[in-house]
Amino acid sequence: METFLYYNKFFEESGLENNSKKNFTEQDLKALIFVFYNKQEIKKRMTTRKKLSAELFRKENSKYIENRPSLEKAILQLLEVDAFPENDPKNHQWRWVVDCLEPQVIVLCENLDCLKVPVEYKKSNIELWYVGGNNTKPLQDISADKLGLPIYYFCDWDYNGLDIYCQVKNIFKEKGKDIILIEPPKNAKKLPVTVKHHKSKWSQEKQFSGLDQSHFTIGQIEVIDSLISKDEWIEEESIDLIEYLIFACRN
Repeated sequence: METFLYYNKFFEESGLENNSKKNFTEQDLKALIFVFYNKQEIKKRMTTRKKLSAELFRKENSKYIENRPSLEKAILQLLEVDAFPENDPKNHQWRWVVDCLEPQVIVLCENLDCLKVPVEYKKSNIELWYVGGNNTKPLQDISADKLGLPIYYFCDWDYNGLDIYCQVKNIFKEKGKDIILIEPPKNAKKLPVTVKHHKSKWSQEKQFSGLDQSHFTIGQIEVIDSLISKDEWIEEESIDLIEYLIFACRN
């Protein structure tokens, strides 16, 4: 019910038509909601159509928005602009946050998916941060008052996701703060790294694919070694974030 009200409020406030003439998929709708509620931040760092498409629709190619004129028109309407800029801005230092009144944990997300419809996370007192893949520099400026809460990292278990986790872990280590990698369940679905639209590949020539083993537990190393040897990866969507955190807090 709360999710329905969240969607309904979006249509009431955004001015977009809520009718069957608009052929939006569920992922389109979630992306539009995210754009509407974060439009000021997006406008400040206004990026190209391809760049925004890759961030909002990571499972599609970078021309996804371009190939869906109704979707592009809706995004531009929500942003209150006429067109996307031709070139990427030089300044790529930003952080999106889904605040909640009484956060108990902070979760750094490699991907935007959790932030698109954050109702359940806010209800569970989970504060979500997204800094956009390799855009880790804003984390260096996190103030000390934010470091009192447990901080988790939520990502795909592939080379890119785990490599960024290592970078983030080093940043927080310099602040005297440890962060916790959210682990997939033992029965998590494993996908071949060659699956469509997946660009992260393991290096079979480098030990542990070049990742820093010191950042991982023995159990995590065993899982990663298995993924590397079989050329597989685990998508973050196969991990129930709220269920994981509830269990972690109880233990």
